[in-house]
Amino acid sequence: MKKITQKELQTAIDVLRALRDALAYPQEFQFRRSPSERRADEIQEFLKSHCLSDPRAAVQSNLLYESFRSWYRGRNGGVKPPCRLTFEKSAAATGLTKKRRGRRSFYIGINLKSSEVN
Repeated sequence: MKKITQKELQTAIDVLRALRDALAYPQEFQFRRSPSERRADEIQEFLKSHCLSDPRAAVQSNLLYESFRSWYRGRNGGVKPPCRLTFEKSAAATGLTKKRRGRRSFYIGINLKSSEVN
């Protein structure tokens, strides 16, 4: 077996590093989130910026979702917003509770800011 010199070893290491860097994804792609994670982030952003937390409040689920849809389309150039089920799952993940009262559903402990109510 041939003995490798220090210089040859360093050259091989440099070549391997150059290959690694050439094959690596650019930094902006390394921490990319999945589409479902991005949708959940947008829903949470809407809830934080357009809703008020109030333990005595309740907002009709239909009204909250329609406000979200309007906000989403305006923000994303008319792109179709996530479906109601996706919205409900993300809202539940933030800790919102949804309850039925008669034939209607309400999110408990939250209300739209006054400028959001139609």
